[in-house]
Amino acid sequence: MFEKKVYEWRSQMNKVLSNVALLEVKIGGMNEVSFNFINTFDGEYLKTIVCKNVVKLRYESIGKETFTYFIGEAYSKKLSYEETDEALEYFNFGFNKSDYKELVLVSLEGGEIDIDVLCESFSLVN
Repeated sequence: MFEKKVYEWRSQMNKVLSNVALLEVKIGGMNEVSFNFINTFDGEYLKTIVCKNVVKLRYESIGKETFTYFIGEAYSKKLSYEETDEALEYFNFGFNKSDYKELVLVSLEGGEIDIDVLCESFSLVN
């Protein structure tokens, strides 16, 4: 999966949100990260993506360094053992890879920001 270009492997993932704005990112205890989204039309709270037991978080930003960011698509995919190994390699994970059998990849794609999270579980909360 990861030998392809990013837009190609994202096309194999499940779309969980589209055309939203990322309002804030919260990093909590127990390796948890939450992404809070608002509606781009009226600014009302929409959903939160919660990633638990985060193994790797990759954040890239182009341009401004302030919230809110437009997120065109948010994706998730439960990775197989082989895909987990490939993902850990792709995202330059430097620790003991054999500790992780199946992870979830959450990917946020926007014009100015790009975030990928490898975690043990993920949920979409109202």
